[in-house]
Formats: sequence, structure tokens, C-alpha cells
Amino acid sequence: MIGMILNNRYQIVAKLGEGGMGVVYLAGDLLLERQVAVKLLNPEYSGPVALERLRREALMQARLEHPNIVRATMSGAIG
Repeated sequence: MIGMILNNRYQIVAKLGEGGMGVVYLAGDLLLERQVAVKLLNPEYSGPVALERLRREALMQARLEHPNIVRATMSGAIG
């Protein structure tokens, strides 16, 4: 995954961590020239229930503001 470019915008730089549903990577936003975190679901969690759960998680995280919390700025599918 390192070096891969997603949606012609996010270049994967490093793996940050792994959880029950997927993996979080440090990436560079090639359009806005800033660092972002990208969460990718494991293939076994690609069904509609898991995708809805991830969507809700992104909505909740986008509302949080704290210096120690990564802010969600985008949610979507690759491709």
C-alpha cells in the first residue's frame, strides 16, 4: 500500500494502526498539500451494514474538535 495513490488524490505514506474493521494510514493529500489519515475497511467488512457503520462513524468524528483527535473531512469509496 505504501506509495499507492487513492482516487488520484491521496498518496499512502505509512501505516498508522489497525483495528477490528480496517487499517488506518498516513497519507498526503496531493490537492491540498497536507497530511491526512485514511481508513480502509478490510474486505470482509465491505457489505452494506459495515459501510453504513463507517459512514455514521465519519459523521460523528467530523463533529468532534480537539487537538488530540483526527478530524474527519471526507468519507467515500475508492474508485
